[in-house]
Amino acid sequence: MVQLYFVLASITGLILLIIPLVSLFELGLGKLIGVRPYPEFTAPYPPTYTDSQKLADIEQLTESQTQALARWETEYQAWQDAQSKYNQAEQTFRREIAQSLAMLLVGIPVFWIHAPKIFKKENPD
Repeated sequence: MVQLYFVLASITGLILLIIPLVSLFELGLGKLIGVRPYPEFTAPYPPTYTDSQKLADIEQLTESQTQALARWETEYQAWQDAQSKYNQAEQTFRREIAQSLAMLLVGIPVFWIHAPKIFKKENPD
């Protein structure tokens, strides 16, 4: 029964080694031969109001409402700046590398600890 545990743990560790190695190899080959990611699609933003389209009752806003609108506009501009700097393809590539390395870091110790117990020769005394 103990032997079965070590065999299953070793197989799990080996799987955790093979999958990320294949993934990293695929990512490297993709970069080497110039595989391009699928084109990104982002929905257009709703049209913004021009000065002539502003609300007619803008003067009726309270001071706190005006401050809230100004704060919202600042946050919205910061969000738009962050969106324009975000590269989806690069982040997906980095995420895949991180996932593969994490699997390797788990798989190596699992396999390293359990595999020698399978092949260890027992000395009958």
